[in-house]
This record gives sequence, C-alpha cells and structure tokens, in this order.
Amino acid sequence: MTAYRLAKAGVRVLVIDAKRFPREKACGGGIQRRASLKIPFEWDSVVHNDLRALSFSFGLGKRFTKGYEKTLVYSVLRAEFDSLLLKQAERAGATVWQGCKVTGVESGNSTGVTIQTERGEVRARFVVGADGANSIVARHLNPRDNYYWQAALYCEVPTECLNPGTVDSERMRVDWGSLPSGYGWIFPKKNSANVGVGCPASIARSLRPYLLRFLQAEKILRPGAISRLKFSGHQLPTLTRRTRLSSDNLVLVGDAAGLVEPLTGDGISHACHSAEIASDSILNGLAGRAQDRPSYDRRIRDEIGIELFWARQLLSLAVAFPRILYELFEHNDSVWNAFCGILRGEESFRHLRRCILGPFQLLWTPVRYFAEWHERGKLELHSLKVKA
Repeated sequence: MTAYRLAKAGVRVLVIDAKRFPREKACGGGIQRRASLKIPFEWDSVVHNDLRALSFSFGLGKRFTKGYEKTLVYSVLRAEFDSLLLKQAERAGATVWQGCKVTGVESGNSTGVTIQTERGEVRARFVVGADGANSIVARHLNPRDNYYWQAALYCEVPTECLNPGTVDSERMRVDWGSLPSGYGWIFPKKNSANVGVGCPASIARSLRPYLLRFLQAEKILRPGAISRLKFSGHQLPTLTRRTRLSSDNLVLVGDAAGLVEPLTGDGISHACHSAEIASDSILNGLAGRAQDRPSYDRRIRDEIGIELFWARQLLSLAVAFPRILYELFEHNDSVWNAFCGILRGEESFRHLRRCILGPFQLLWTPVRYFAEWHERGKLELHSLKVKA
C-alpha cells in the first residue's frame, strides 16, 4: 500500500519480498470494513463474503447471535488479497523483486540506506519496513520488549472437510471466555472456513488445546478431517510507549510498527492507514518539507496509537470481567452498535468504553487499575497451570 501511494505520486519505488506471490499468509482473513476506507482502488474481486452478523459464545457454552444492517467484515484469502495489492503497486509504477530475501539493512545518515539482498546491494533514500512481526528493519529501531505480543493459531478448512450446514456464509463465530484473554473465531469463505484462536504470547501454549476444543464444540468437521488440516501460527505485535516508529531514513508500517489492534486482533486496517501516513511523510521528506509537518511518529500515535491504547484498556477490562462484557454485548444495544461502528470505521474504542461504563464514567480510573492488576494475575496463574 505504501509502494502504491508513492509510485502513484511519481516516486521511484522498489518492493523487495522474500516470497513469490501468490503466497500463503498466516491470518484469519477477516478484513474489517474500516480497512476499506484506506484502500484507494477497487478490491471487490477478492471478497468472498460480506459478514453482517456475529454469533458469540461464552466458554464454548451459552451463545447468542446479533446482526447489523451493514457489512461489518469482508472475508478474504490473504493469498488473493495480498497479490491484488502487489499488482496494484506494480501497475502504479513500482518495481517488484519477488523471491528475493533481504539479508541486512545499514542505515547511514539522512542521505540514504544500504540494503543487502540476494541480488546485491541497493541504495535508497528511505526504507519502509513492511516486513511484519519479525521485521528485519524494525530490529534497527526496537528490541522485542518494545512491543506487546499476542499469538494466534489458525487453519483454513476446505469445504470438503466441513459438515454441511454447520457454517453460515454470512455470519462470523466468536468464542469468548475460554481462556483468560483471547478468543476463537470462524470466518466463512466461498470454498473454506478460517478457524483460529488467539491469546497473549505469555500463554501461547494454550492455543493448540483450545483450538481442538473449539473445533470439537462446533462440530463443523467431517469424521477424520482433522488429520488433513494444516495449522499455522503467527505473532501479533502492538506498539507501546517505548516503540520507535522511524528514524531519519527508516519508516515502519503495519505489523513491523506494532499496529495490531489488541482487542480484536485486526492489523490490516491500521496497516493500510499507516501506509497513507508513511507515504505522506516520505513525500514531505523528499520535497524538503519534513520540518513543516507533524512527524511520522506523532501522526501514527495521534491517529492510530490512541485507538490501540483504548483497545488495550478494554482488553484488560474484558479479562477482568469477561461475563459482564459478554452480557453487555448481548443485551445492551448501545454497546453492540458502538462495537459495530468500530468494525466499520465509524466509531472509536473510547466511545465503546463510554457505552460500557454508562453512568459509572467517574469510576474509570480505579476500574482500570483493578482490571490491569486482575489481568496480570489471571495470566500468570494460567501460565503456571499450563507449565505444570
């Protein structure tokens, strides 16, 4: 997305990727509608389903279903979605090197960067680290503990492995409360269903047992199908106050910048938004206007970081009071509508917090500190149980 925007503006752009497209990408494949607000071209051709309803369960038990009049999430296959984005960047004028691994980045002064690749050295004025959770570029700016880490495990289940009628093509499935933090999901596609689970990295050992329990409880698999499934894992970083997002000639976007929203696990929406901010910042730098505009880091924190902050606070609240949050989503329409507004890019997590607390807004500070303390205790206890 950054390459597309810069190439459209006439900048010489080189995209280097270790893989050849189309390639698999570990992801649930649920693109929240808010992501589409930052995609400046048609991409309907890779949309499998428009999802307008959500079926929630609590601890693989009690469940309810709620719908919305407009699309909340688009289901896609990341191999198709990512290939489309790469083709759009190439059509805009970017040069693309596929199947070329970057082995190192040497940041000099403000005049440029040297990138070591399997095809030789490349010199560039700016390097954009769009290389995900294990970013080579990000290592020049941040140690691992500058991020808050979550983990996920998923599988793309083909139709022939699914019991007929068990997966609704217009409805997402989410299980909440089975782990101290995290959730399970099912996103239906045209010829498959993406099934996965996620949680904080500190209790990631719980993911595989939870995914197997989730599959068993949903009864979506044909007999013997589980042996044919391929499980894939990935890590999800969220920025903290310590995270550095750029230097004179390095810019981090997407997962490399830690822009995964921690409550729902969405990374694509903020990745697309960061591409817009990064391209603006680089264009200003190339034109010598960098000092006249807000810095890249400041814009990321002002436009994206504040949402990640409130989502993180609500995650702590969900861990401390999981059943209360579940009941509010089921019975409180203002909470449900605010959540749907977030998925559509029309509301904020701060607004959702107001809807959840209602008349108890003045109690937010003590509730927040209790929730954070309770979350730490729950995760530490669960981690000890898993290790035992």
